[in-house]
Amino acid sequence: RHWLEAISCEVKLAVMEFVDGKSAVIVGSVLPGWRRVLLCTCVRAERWWRLTTVRELGMPALAGLESERGWRDKFVRLVRPLTRASWLGATTKHGLRDRVAAPQMFVGPAGRRVFCYGGWSRLGPQTDLHSLDVAAVAAAAAAGSVKTLKFVACHDKGRPVSRGAVQTLTPLWVPCGGDEGPSTDFVARCLGTADPGDARLAVAFGGAGGGYLNEHNDWKVVSISESRNDMEWTHVGRRRRDSFHTDELTSRCAHTATFVPRGDSESAEGAVFVVGGHTLDCSESLATVDVLDVASWTWSQDVASGGGAAAFVGRHGHSAFFCRCDGLGYLVVVGGGTGNILHGFGQGIQEFDDAWVLDPRTKEWHGPVQLPTPVGRHHTLSPAPRGRALVFGGGARPTADLALLDGVAVVKAALGRAVPPHALLMPLDVPSTGRPDGRKMHAAACLLPWLPLFLCYGGWRFGPHFSDLCLADLRSPDDDDDGDKGDDAGGGDHDDDAVTAEIDDDAIDDDAID
Repeated sequence: RHWLEAISCEVKLAVMEFVDGKSAVIVGSVLPGWRRVLLCTCVRAERWWRLTTVRELGMPALAGLESERGWRDKFVRLVRPLTRASWLGATTKHGLRDRVAAPQMFVGPAGRRVFCYGGWSRLGPQTDLHSLDVAAVAAAAAAGSVKTLKFVACHDKGRPVSRGAVQTLTPLWVPCGGDEGPSTDFVARCLGTADPGDARLAVAFGGAGGGYLNEHNDWKVVSISESRNDMEWTHVGRRRRDSFHTDELTSRCAHTATFVPRGDSESAEGAVFVVGGHTLDCSESLATVDVLDVASWTWSQDVASGGGAAAFVGRHGHSAFFCRCDGLGYLVVVGGGTGNILHGFGQGIQEFDDAWVLDPRTKEWHGPVQLPTPVGRHHTLSPAPRGRALVFGGGARPTADLALLDGVAVVKAALGRAVPPHALLMPLDVPSTGRPDGRKMHAAACLLPWLPLFLCYGGWRFGPHFSDLCLADLRSPDDDDDGDKGDDAGGGDHDDDAVTAEIDDDAIDDDAID
């Protein structure tokens, strides 16, 4: 131990190039001298932690954030289990007024803006897009007040898709810093420009009219830019002209539409997997899976099969997200139900508390996996790093409980591996003070890995629509504790500034770090 501590800081940092992030945290907790190197704020140490976070946690979209600091804290926060949360407050002066029928909230691929699309306002179903600066959310959380949060309308161009309640807008990128969306050249061709800038594509599909009746099958591609805060509806897609039912695709509402990147789908630019939904004026819940090939913008219908002893049961109001397990991507589908939610929860109304896994390569279902806690219909599922997701609201009597779903554990259980039930869906420890009302058909987004925060907006429970925007802090009380209780034990006094100065930025080979 003595000679390990005696190694120069330059050599220590060079050695760390061959150590993974979790092991680095352990080494720092045992050897104070190494911990000082890992905690220093020199460019080399920051770069190492940044690249370690990008590489080991699968977040390539973070690779360009060279100016940010505190990468070790980010890494530690992301690998620690998320067990607690606390609500910071709510505001009704956020620029969106009240909306229901599932507005879609998501974070941009670079983590600079939170977007909110559509939903049903006082003027009926909408196809507008609003955004909120993530930096403003960080400032509000630091101040402990959400009163300053306000969405602004995105500049829009082009003719939008047909309006509809519970319509999906699918961003064509992997959330939480994963990116992996269609190539820049492909986006440029779709937009008819040589340089699309930071524009990314999204697909709007389906929806219904009042009472969740008259479903339609219209779809259209839209570009979204974080830097310009704009959206542009493209010529790609199909829009209703004479009726709600155009042609081949089944009209539907309250379905899921999830992007699966290239490498995990048969398309060179990725694919959108549309699962379930209701049709025929909410009289039938679908069990089909339709796939949109992004590279050719063509559809394949009813492609899935399998499910073991039990077949996948038709449903709507469920959720779905993409996650990786052992290097392979899967689609995890959670909850859902049958029957029109406006008709109460009597005969013919059913809710599911299971999860299913779809292999996008073989198009085979695996499951069901019984969840330990019921997940009500029309809940929100917000993807978080490392195959996890935050589940909030939903059901006949929605609560304000916030739970963490482990998508990797669900995949393993669906594939026949032994997984403890409590590891699948874990309620977070949330103080009762400041909790918002339980709700369904709302919007929500998790801001990890950029910020340990969670946003919830709109929806309804039994009667009037909610108009509040609520913010929760996902940091545990021990987030500032690096796990080393004996900082100076056996190591004497250390000066962080001196250690930082000792590391010569030019003494370590760039190739070793890059």
